[in-house]
Amino acid sequence: MNATDASKQELRKTGIDAVGDIPWGTHFCHFYETKADLLATLIPYYKTGLENNEFCLWLVVEPLTGAEAATALRNAISNFDRHLEAGSIEIVPYQDGYFSGGVFSAEHAIGKWKAKLAEALSRGYDGIRAHGNEAWLTEGDWKNFLEYEKRLNEVIAGQPMLILCAYPLATRTAAEVFDVAEAHEFATARRQGKWEVFETPELKETKPELTKLKEELEQRIQERTKQLAASNEELRTILDTIPAMVAATDPDGATSYVNRRWLEFYGVKLEVLQGWGWRSVVHPEDEPGLVKEWTAALSTGQPLERQFRMRRYDGEYPWYLVRIVPRRDEHENIIKWYGAACEIDDRVRAEEELRTSERKFRDLVELIPAAVYLCDKAGNITYYNKRSVELWGREPMPGDFSQRYCGSLRAYDGDGKLVPCDQSPVANALRTGQPQYNQELIVERPDRSRITVFANVALIRNEEREVIGVINSFQDITSRKQTEAELKTAFEEIQVLKDQLQKENLVLKEEIDRSSTFEEIVGESSALRAVLSRVAKVAPTESTVLITGETGTGKELIARAIHKRSNRSARPFVAFNCAAIPPSLIATEMFGHERGAFTGAVQRHPGRFELAEGGTIFLDEVGDLPPETQITLLRVLQEHEFERVGGHQTIRADVRVIAATHSDLERAIEAGVFRSDLFYRLNVFPIQIPPLRERAEDIPLLVEYLVGRYASTTAKKIRKISRKTMDRLKSYPWPGNIRELQNVIERSVIISKGAGPAALRVVPVCLSQTSGSA
Repeated sequence: MNATDASKQELRKTGIDAVGDIPWGTHFCHFYETKADLLATLIPYYKTGLENNEFCLWLVVEPLTGAEAATALRNAISNFDRHLEAGSIEIVPYQDGYFSGGVFSAEHAIGKWKAKLAEALSRGYDGIRAHGNEAWLTEGDWKNFLEYEKRLNEVIAGQPMLILCAYPLATRTAAEVFDVAEAHEFATARRQGKWEVFETPELKETKPELTKLKEELEQRIQERTKQLAASNEELRTILDTIPAMVAATDPDGATSYVNRRWLEFYGVKLEVLQGWGWRSVVHPEDEPGLVKEWTAALSTGQPLERQFRMRRYDGEYPWYLVRIVPRRDEHENIIKWYGAACEIDDRVRAEEELRTSERKFRDLVELIPAAVYLCDKAGNITYYNKRSVELWGREPMPGDFSQRYCGSLRAYDGDGKLVPCDQSPVANALRTGQPQYNQELIVERPDRSRITVFANVALIRNEEREVIGVINSFQDITSRKQTEAELKTAFEEIQVLKDQLQKENLVLKEEIDRSSTFEEIVGESSALRAVLSRVAKVAPTESTVLITGETGTGKELIARAIHKRSNRSARPFVAFNCAAIPPSLIATEMFGHERGAFTGAVQRHPGRFELAEGGTIFLDEVGDLPPETQITLLRVLQEHEFERVGGHQTIRADVRVIAATHSDLERAIEAGVFRSDLFYRLNVFPIQIPPLRERAEDIPLLVEYLVGRYASTTAKKIRKISRKTMDRLKSYPWPGNIRELQNVIERSVIISKGAGPAALRVVPVCLSQTSGSA
């Protein structure tokens, strides 16, 4: 038999008494007089489908509404809303199944059936059960619809589908009723509450086959029943043989079964334990609490696990661990409770001996003048003596673990560096599995006082040599370390002053090295005025600024102008050229490094961000930052914090960032060499500086300013600058912008003759192939 034949032969319950069981692929119809006759057919039809893992589709038409259909199903099926939420049934208007573009379409309808079947099977349903009401049919649609019904027989043949079509008798003639019946495998009618079944020739032919199939199914059921009985007997034999105690109770908690091992343990018959008779074998001290918890489990449906003592056949009460879990039916109703018990008497006695040993140990530890506390493998504090509280200044809170306890006290190493909680001696011992000896720490207690302690951490191991905890012992050596602490404090003060002086010297040196020749911004062009207007607006704020423009346009001068007009003007202005430092050193120059961070790092070195604390940092050529440094800079802009290279301490950064670049950062983002999120953080307030060629009207002022500056430094007097020279200077495109103009003027002043009044001679570099003078 092929797959199609097998599907065809599988009988499905219809829920309709007058029809009984029918095979998959059946397409039948129903004639009705009233809405009550229609619902009397469809409600059991769909209820049976939902109970048998079938996807149900109901196409409704007047006089029945979707709300009425749902209400009728809800009244008949207790868990109908759960089926509705799970999508096991859909109640939709008939147009969704039959119409396309507002008119009946056989192709559309058949396609819908196929799609719904495929969807149902993919979701794990056995098949699909559907219904369509043809009360909407007009005379014009009648012939086409009958052809569709006949074609539908071919489509669903052998498929896991049942389709029931409904026709109102009030609107159909006898001839039409006959036509409908011929188009289906069989037809039923319900009039005034009575059933009639009309058989088609095809149904009469298949009746013997269906009768035979029913007999075969009944035979299979009998065989399966015998197999289940044998399996039950085999399971009972297994339960009586296994070295475990197993029991079952009814939903109300009454014992209905215990295996042979449990009966042998009790030394009684099953009748004694049935119902709630098991309470007689529970230790009197444990029985009230057990009954209370068992009653609560019966009420909530939650599993129960409890250890208690039960009377053995010899009168002893060994300890047992019992776990009881519920078994539920498809509606989540509890139908049985199953329990199993294992003896834990040796374990309970061992735990009691351990508790006795621990009490002796704690009495001994309380006599030791050192502070001692114990942690388990997870770092949870399991014990501490009184001396710990005296030294630490507070007791651990409930649920405290070592890292949090120590973290609230703030421990420092011999160099005064804060020891992170995850690097404390206890944390290191638990992480590495190695004891920690002779660890000298300075501890700041809750009252802000500090003591110096000598800590030793030993490991606690089980019989398998696995680490299960640690013992931390520490002694107060504050008095012994007092003199050393005073000397260390004095040295630290000197070191702080030295570091501060180094920072100030470094900032001063960079100020001198980076000093621009433009103490003031020179120019009156509209382009420059627009830039200065933006400078005036953004300077008083804390916003990040991104200055863009060609090389030599004076981006750093604009950055200094922003700083001088800001509330940070009294604090440092630190300029840093990202393109002037090798990529491997940029991070350490920007953020500093700790001593020993890399070969040659013999002392801690502050970075530019630390030097600019409270002031402004100018990041020139920010587009040349390597990707890893971009990530760190993004964190500074977002979180206002960073860490030195090789360090673990987080440093807060109170610094205003002004960045500049001559690169096209948007193209760099497209090329994948610059982070888009960093660009958006920098580009809060963009300022575009125009090139010198776009502000030619400023060239005379710049030339005059530069000539005066360089003439003063070279002790020369420049008498005049001719119009011809000025025109040449104004007409030149200046690809190097102001920096190129500066170089040209400096060279021109240098070659001017004599110390007396002279005319400016323009050096013929870049301007033209011939020299000129004024």
